[in-house]
Amino acid sequence: MANKPVVLLIHGMGTHTDDSVKEEFKVGLKQCMEFFGQSNFDVNDAFTLKTFNYSEYWDNKRNEFASHLKGDIKDSLSLTPSLIQKILDITAEFDGDDFLYTHVLDVLFYLTGALRGHQLIKLHKAIGDEIEASINDLNGQRFIIVAHSLGTAFIHDCLTQLYTHRLDPINFGLDQLWSVATVSRLTQMVTRMDDPMSSIVTDHSSSEPGVCKEFYPVYNDFDPFCWFKRYTRIPNEGLLINTKHVRDLHKVYQDNNSMRVNPHDLREYFADPEVGGRFLSTNGVVSIDLNDFRAAQAEYRKTTATGLITDSYKSIKSKLEELDDISGGVSGMKKKVEILTEVYKVVDEMRDEFKI
Repeated sequence: MANKPVVLLIHGMGTHTDDSVKEEFKVGLKQCMEFFGQSNFDVNDAFTLKTFNYSEYWDNKRNEFASHLKGDIKDSLSLTPSLIQKILDITAEFDGDDFLYTHVLDVLFYLTGALRGHQLIKLHKAIGDEIEASINDLNGQRFIIVAHSLGTAFIHDCLTQLYTHRLDPINFGLDQLWSVATVSRLTQMVTRMDDPMSSIVTDHSSSEPGVCKEFYPVYNDFDPFCWFKRYTRIPNEGLLINTKHVRDLHKVYQDNNSMRVNPHDLREYFADPEVGGRFLSTNGVVSIDLNDFRAAQAEYRKTTATGLITDSYKSIKSKLEELDDISGGVSGMKKKVEILTEVYKVVDEMRDEFKI
């Protein structure tokens, strides 16, 4: 009998522990299965979960932010003294706002060659070890990667390097790659690494190898991080999944003191039957037919929020789309960093509007 598939989880922006990343994923899938009428589903029975965590390293670097800004970050991004001061002034404005402080700095660190390279080397080894174990498993153990948010940039750039310079994609390809709330195009604007819209990071086609047998990029219409440099590449064997609803978390948890909606959350993505149901069915964990799916979607819709399209919402989305348009004609590093910083300030407006 084949061993349980290995799922490597790569978290997004912000501070995470290995346990918290696994819990988000497990809770999302468990809640998804409840929409299919299965209340006793346990992810641990179906998969072996592992994580790649860059959060601790990033947290340490945040504590040394000013020195990195004047050292590694300055050299890598060719920042001028005036832009360094501007970034310091902007991050000072974020004092007390953990969301903006951690998320902006996470992306800024990722754009920095030395800091990014340090973590990519570790990720290369983690993935290489898993692929080797999978290939050597005579029972055919499957290897699946689920990356979220900034983790999608990490995995894109890692796999590009691995399969361009080291591994044969046909013999050593992944079974599945899930890229959830993809931001790899946002970071590529500055890093100038391989373009995610045309790189090897997709699934195999009849004429060209990719890095996996099935590729599933996912975005939600209400996820503000997916409005700027949205990833829209169509896979060959998998599916580009566009979800169009978000749950009203006040309905779900009966707690009006909590955030109302969180369209960027990993748990919320996998709670949606369109994502979680497809993940489980394509990996042979459950058998779902069209009627099952429609019934689960109907149950899911009972928990979703309404009235999200306000005038403020439209204004915020318009600002992000305008920044996207502007970025296409920008070549200077200074302006690109300014645009990315502005993107996050606009996203913060979205959080205030949705109370997320």
